[in-house]
Amino acid sequence: MAGTPQNQCGVAFLGCGSATPSQTLTNDQLGLRGETNDEWIRSRTGICERRIVGPDESLVDLSSLAAAEALKMTGWDPESIDLVLLATSTPDDLFGSAPQVQAKLGAVNAVAFDLTAACSGFLFGLVTASQFLRNAAMKRAIVIGADQLTRWIDWDDRTSCVLFGDGAGAIAVEAVGPNEDD
Repeated sequence: MAGTPQNQCGVAFLGCGSATPSQTLTNDQLGLRGETNDEWIRSRTGICERRIVGPDESLVDLSSLAAAEALKMTGWDPESIDLVLLATSTPDDLFGSAPQVQAKLGAVNAVAFDLTAACSGFLFGLVTASQFLRNAAMKRAIVIGADQLTRWIDWDDRTSCVLFGDGAGAIAVEAVGPNEDD
């Protein structure tokens, strides 16, 4: 591209992964709690069930599993990762959960931080990681989008509780030549 600095890199998406909790909550189960039912929920949202983090599961667990799947797809050694970025509005720890994910992955050389931007968090996380890769400050990153919103919602509010579930998705991105941009 004209005007592109010499050290400008492209970014390639090389692996992805996801993780969901073991518990399932159906629309019929929600109907037992309040004034709603399967037909009402499906007709408005298309949702028939959602996954819920159980008492022995955490956001860090889900995030680590999703990131590990992305790593497996790439074949990367965890020590080769430069950045672990967790986009979440519901961290396990007030000060952020990305460092715990980094430790679980064995990404000992990576910088790790959380980014909170609600619904657009994963997109902002991907853009943020891409900036580090494009300017050649880093070579490899894992971007994770994860939330456990069911621990925060009002289960008696049928207008919102029917919309949320828990889960995590991750993508492995790498700096590449400027003409190899994905």
